[in-house]
Amino acid sequence: MKNLLLLLSFAALIAFGAGCKTTTTMALGTFSEDESIKVEELGKQYGQDLLKGIKEKNYPLFIEHLSAEIKDKFSEDKFEKLCEQHTQQLGKQNEATYLGVLRHGPLVRAYIWKVEFEKNPPANQPGAQAVVYDKMFTVMIVKVDDNYQVLGFGFSS
Repeated sequence: MKNLLLLLSFAALIAFGAGCKTTTTMALGTFSEDESIKVEELGKQYGQDLLKGIKEKNYPLFIEHLSAEIKDKFSEDKFEKLCEQHTQQLGKQNEATYLGVLRHGPLVRAYIWKVEFEKNPPANQPGAQAVVYDKMFTVMIVKVDDNYQVLGFGFSS
């Protein structure tokens, strides 16, 4: 349950990071079939950058593809604290395998990975083995004007 709460808080900070004060609206564009290959390559790259940013605690890489509103609200201090909590709760992030894309209508694309984690047992449990398990990682991409941006992301079971 703690893991789920941590993951939800990570996603919530991104999804709702702009808060209720935002008065600007994004002019969302639609994805055409002609751009589907280009958009999938961008979505894969954006997701890989997010995962690598989290794994390596690399803030500039992590925020590179986020919308300006989310970047403004997601400070480097918050990012570092969440990365620490992420590692404590989930363990070491190992390899990520891209699984595919889901089309959520003409406005949103969801890119999905299987991410492997390895959590070592507590020091007070000698002889216990590390636990290796998988989580799903999803990145939501939207088109704003002629640019593609991360709308949200998160880990799930």
